Amino acid sequence: MAASFPLPANEAERLEALRRYRILYGVREEIFDRIAEMARSMFGTFRGLINFVDTDRVWIKAGGNRQYMMRGESICALTILDGDILVIPDTAADSRVNKMSLLMELGVRFYAGAPLVTRDGFRIGTLNVVDDKPHADLSIEQRDWLRTLAQLAMNELDLHRELAARVEAERDLELMNQMMLAIAEAPNAREALDTSVRLIADEIGAVHGAVFEVVPFRETIQMIGAYGATPLWRAEIERVCRATIPVGNSLTGIALVKNRPVVTDVREAVKMFPQLGDKVAAGSKISISIPLTQGDRRFTMHFFFEERPANADAMAVRIVELADKFRPALVRKLSEERIAWLYSMVVNADDAAILMMPDNFSAPSAPLRIAYVNPSTTRITGYDEKELTGQIPAMLFADAAEARALENLEHGAPLRREVQWRRKDGSLAWVEINAVSVDAEGGGHRIVALIRDMTRRRELEHALREREQTFHLMFSSAPVPMMLLDVKHQRYVEVNDAAIHLFGYSREAFLEMSAETIRSPDELPRYKAMMRTPVPESGRRGLWRYVKADGGQVLVDVGVHPFRFQGRSMAIIVTVDVTEQKRIEEQIRRARDAAEAVSRAKSDLLANMSHELRTPLNAIIGFSQIMREELFGPLGGARYTGYVGDILESAQHLLAVINDILDLAKIEANSLQLKEKEIDPRDAVTSAVRLVRPRADEAGIRLEFVDKAPGISLFADETALKRVLVNLLANAVKFSETGTHVSVESRLTDGGGAALAVIDRGIGMAPEDIPVALTPFQQIDIGLRRKYEGTGLGLPIAKQLMELHGGTLTIESAVGVGTTVIVAFPSSRVIYNETLQVAAASPLPSDVRNTADVFAAMPNTPKIKSAPLSSKTA
Repeated sequence: MAASFPLPANEAERLEALRRYRILYGVREEIFDRIAEMARSMFGTFRGLINFVDTDRVWIKAGGNRQYMMRGESICALTILDGDILVIPDTAADSRVNKMSLLMELGVRFYAGAPLVTRDGFRIGTLNVVDDKPHADLSIEQRDWLRTLAQLAMNELDLHRELAARVEAERDLELMNQMMLAIAEAPNAREALDTSVRLIADEIGAVHGAVFEVVPFRETIQMIGAYGATPLWRAEIERVCRATIPVGNSLTGIALVKNRPVVTDVREAVKMFPQLGDKVAAGSKISISIPLTQGDRRFTMHFFFEERPANADAMAVRIVELADKFRPALVRKLSEERIAWLYSMVVNADDAAILMMPDNFSAPSAPLRIAYVNPSTTRITGYDEKELTGQIPAMLFADAAEARALENLEHGAPLRREVQWRRKDGSLAWVEINAVSVDAEGGGHRIVALIRDMTRRRELEHALREREQTFHLMFSSAPVPMMLLDVKHQRYVEVNDAAIHLFGYSREAFLEMSAETIRSPDELPRYKAMMRTPVPESGRRGLWRYVKADGGQVLVDVGVHPFRFQGRSMAIIVTVDVTEQKRIEEQIRRARDAAEAVSRAKSDLLANMSHELRTPLNAIIGFSQIMREELFGPLGGARYTGYVGDILESAQHLLAVINDILDLAKIEANSLQLKEKEIDPRDAVTSAVRLVRPRADEAGIRLEFVDKAPGISLFADETALKRVLVNLLANAVKFSETGTHVSVESRLTDGGGAALAVIDRGIGMAPEDIPVALTPFQQIDIGLRRKYEGTGLGLPIAKQLMELHGGTLTIESAVGVGTTVIVAFPSSRVIYNETLQVAAASPLPSDVRNTADVFAAMPNTPKIKSAPLSSKTA
């Protein structure tokens, strides 16, 4: 935004001249107060002032109660426009100033001012008098008085400046002596920098300071020196500098880009660069960053202040002056340290380093002699340093021509080649020599040579060539078709014999075609879409149809292994012919679909048939029961009564068979829904035993229940569990002999599950017959079918009902011994409601038959708190 007050034509130079006096922001000085009072007394006004005109403010050095006023509200801004005295007899009548609100506020009606002019002609301020009432214009004599007083003020300013410069020079000299001494005595450049930063910080009143260098080739910064008022700040700044900080994301970057000192609010800097952290900013408000360059190295110095300096720009100039004064000594220290690093590199290098120079520099043809060797030369040659120093280089070369080529190097000419080197023991070794001729003081030339032992590398190269030949042989002879692809250009660079055989192209044809050519035309959109995605990692790429040389197509399973080779993106393409495999899989799929369709048709037929049969059977059963009970009158004969009983029994048997068939169809069709809830398994066992007991009593078979898992509940479908138990008990009774017994046992299983076992002492079956018994509509043999009627659905239905619960049904049986059928529930369906402590190794007494007996047998059993149902169910 443009200034609201007029500016001199040389404003920038004028401000620079003002700052050289360093008079702004300073304390009041008696001499200037006297000159201002003299002016007031001589002109009879209520005030005399000495002011300095800054960028946007007018600073009051003497005579006023204020520290400053805005430049646009001060007549001094007009006074410095002209070299002569400015007089305004009545400010209220002058259009230039009558709008200035501050003049009206202070009651200024009269103004007379003379510019303060430096020796080089810059008007930096004014000496003026003001009054609260209008005055007549000044006389010539009065104007001379005002000029004289202004010149007197300038003389004092110049005197102050010279004295301050002398004091500052003496202080700077002392500071430089301290810096030079500290730099000279510092063991390394880091400590020299730390001391220099501390001395400058003390001089300028900064609380912290740090020096950063831009790391070449990475455009990041690292701290190379620092001073902190507290150990905590130093530790924190070290932490920041261990992080990788880009130049562009730092105060260093800002100073280097602007190439001038930068004054920054520390709180704002932390917001801009969070990596600084609050601890770095602690105790400071302002930072001043100074850019420095030395050759190709770039540095910045940063100083942090508790309060903003009175003139931050002048402070920045002061820091630059101090830095420039100690820079030569510091650069020398850095150079010495770099030389020490280079020497350390040479001494500790793995390669041999040899310096050769002539015996006599004044004789151009003087032969070269070995002047210096590093420790690695001894390791490579077998000679120690004393044996080599002063010798001619030719003693180390197996070929004299190679030695002459080294000795005859012209100035600045490099030499690099592999030669054979003769060791002390007479053996030869291949070495790579890198040498260059450099100037030498006093004439002649020197040869600096670095020698690397290449014996091991040559051995490795030979092994690598053998390995490459082996790999090429394995690649070419591999039974799986493989192609080597240049990913960027999508061109094949090598193929093996299996690929040539599968696809029918010659090797030359393969190397001329692109990867797109071999793909089926209808898969090109998919291929182009794949090419737009980033290169994935190794793995399968799915099935693709490739076009063979004869025009036919082959379905291949493609695998890709990408890698980098000599800077190129490459990939090994592995293809497996799955054409025949997919044809067989398709046949299997069709056969499976047909079988599933037949199975669904069978289930539908069974369900429909069962439904159609149940309707008339229900009528037959109902009317048979009415007739048997003779509800509408007697039948008229005992034979008819028997016939009706046979009809009712047969219809009920047939209805049971149909129900089994319908249930099996529902299970196979996944349409049977369990109605699950928390149930007591003892109730289900009791109900099942009650239903089967009439049949058992008729057959002379005793039923019993042994409860070895009292106090548990199951989350299950109670009707389904009863159905399972009724089927198992009915089978056990059916295949048991008169006088035996059938038992049901409840058990706990490993892992917190529970099981019910139905045990009989019947005819049993062979282990190989168990799968047959579990197959729907199957019985073990023809003889059994005749003797023991049934559909063969009881066990299969029971098994599938258990599987719907996530459980199992297993059979243990032996011919002539009996059968045990175990239905087991997983732990997720078992709920512990009471105390249960059953020792697996100690069976319960034979007379324990129920829960009460179990607890009676275990009086000291601890209680187990019942868990909520939701936490124990699936």
